[in-house]
Amino acid sequence: MRQINLLPSELKPSKQFGIALRKAIKYIVVFIIFYSVLVSAGMGTVYYFSGRLKDLTENKATLSSQIKSLSNVQTSVINIRDRVSKLEKIDNRDIEIAGLSDVGELYNIFPVTSKITNVTVSDNVVSFSISAPDTAVLMYVMDKLTTAGFFKKITLSDIIYKKETGYVFFLTAVF
Repeated sequence: MRQINLLPSELKPSKQFGIALRKAIKYIVVFIIFYSVLVSAGMGTVYYFSGRLKDLTENKATLSSQIKSLSNVQTSVINIRDRVSKLEKIDNRDIEIAGLSDVGELYNIFPVTSKITNVTVSDNVVSFSISAPDTAVLMYVMDKLTTAGFFKKITLSDIIYKKETGYVFFLTAVF
């Protein structure tokens, strides 16, 4: 079939317009293809990262539950350690009480002229002071304490002289 153009020749499109129109159509087609590829890539990326987000959320929930259980275990371990240390202290107290029963026998060691004051007991340590009229009493008491075997260690921490009472010796002894 033949194409008949009823338009006058002045209104006929020029060759340059036809070339520009073909170029514009090529650019529009390339743009549509590029846009389609870009939209497809974006949708694929969204799908991929939504799957990763779901996996990471599940991993976070799993790790949170593991952290809570480890926290409970840690709390239990701390409670057990505390109980063990308290039991050890109780065992040490039994040793102290046995040692304190020996302290009663210590009064028999001290001469009548001496006086025991300021007795304090803590853990496995006994601190006390002895008032005596002279240093010979101190030498006698120290000799008896070391040979009696009541204490592991005896420390003479201070000596003070007072006119009215004589010498005051401060001792610390460890069971």
